[in-house]
Amino acid sequence: MTLETVKARRSVYEALVAVYYAALNGEIDLEHPAQSPVPPFPKDEPDEWGIWAAAARFHIRAETQFQITDEAFKKIADMMIASELVAAKIRVPEPSADDVAKIEQGLEKINKEVKADQRFHAALDIGVDTLVFVDDQAFEREEVKSVHAGVTVLDADDYRDLLDRPACRATVTAESAHRRALYRLQAQRAQAQESFGGNYLGFLRECQIRLTVRPCRDENMDRVYELAQRTNQMNFSGNRYERSRLAEVARTPEFETYVMECQDRFGTYGTIGFGIVDAREPRLLDLMFSCRIQGKRVEHAFLGFLLRKYRTAGVGPFHANYRKTDRNAPSGRVFAEMGFEEQGVVDGVTRLAFPEGRAVPDDDIIDVIAS
Repeated sequence: MTLETVKARRSVYEALVAVYYAALNGEIDLEHPAQSPVPPFPKDEPDEWGIWAAAARFHIRAETQFQITDEAFKKIADMMIASELVAAKIRVPEPSADDVAKIEQGLEKINKEVKADQRFHAALDIGVDTLVFVDDQAFEREEVKSVHAGVTVLDADDYRDLLDRPACRATVTAESAHRRALYRLQAQRAQAQESFGGNYLGFLRECQIRLTVRPCRDENMDRVYELAQRTNQMNFSGNRYERSRLAEVARTPEFETYVMECQDRFGTYGTIGFGIVDAREPRLLDLMFSCRIQGKRVEHAFLGFLLRKYRTAGVGPFHANYRKTDRNAPSGRVFAEMGFEEQGVVDGVTRLAFPEGRAVPDDDIIDVIAS
């Protein structure tokens, strides 16, 4: 097998890699084709492999979200063996040892790239749906679409219109202008976590996380507005406040607003959260957080802060509104973990209540400071 032959088969192989990953992750079933819309793999007909791989890949892109689990990555050796078996079926002259070595190097490189592609957005603590991929090659755009269903994919010819897209028109604050510095701090945290000898909660305690809570005012309103436009995974209402509406909320006597800033021993996370409480019931009307604090127990600490504050006031149960979506459902488990109980659903909003007299959970990880 010559290097030119391998290059000619590259698109077929890349499609096969995508299919094998989907099979490893349980998204399509290659062993039981009768239960799958994907036809059996034509292993003895190499000329049809490209057609089959393209059809299977289209099914993945059209019908599923392409997610790769850690368990699937552990099966990488099996995938490599399967891929080599597929390559061995290509009816070309016997490859030399040098050709085989080059193929193996190519497979290893592709596998590493796929693994990195799946995880780099997690390292930045951002959702994959916040990413935009711009490329002038249709093949590259289709490849990204097939592997990362949530990524916005644009033709390079459309770059002039990029800044006019709604997602790109949020206010640019001084904090967001320094987002790269925040990502560097996050990289330092990730390295420290890898070298930490204890469990994850122990690591969080070692981070010395502090959450400062203050009202929404003119000086922080732009950042709150930006947060409301950008956050998805940890937005528990789905509201996208205009700046004029935020100003109105801040002036309403019955509403108590909470703007959250977070920092730890590595540095600052910046302004990472916003909440609104109607003090008359009391009821949490809105709550949202930046994804950069996801998994840090900050949402638990803030809810605990609210529960202790309003329980001290002796006004009965503390209520909360939660508009559940597929995006915020994983983060929304915080309400059950903190002891809230569902009271019903009204107009798509789940009504929650924390019973009066129930002990407020506190894992003693984060210090909350009211300013």
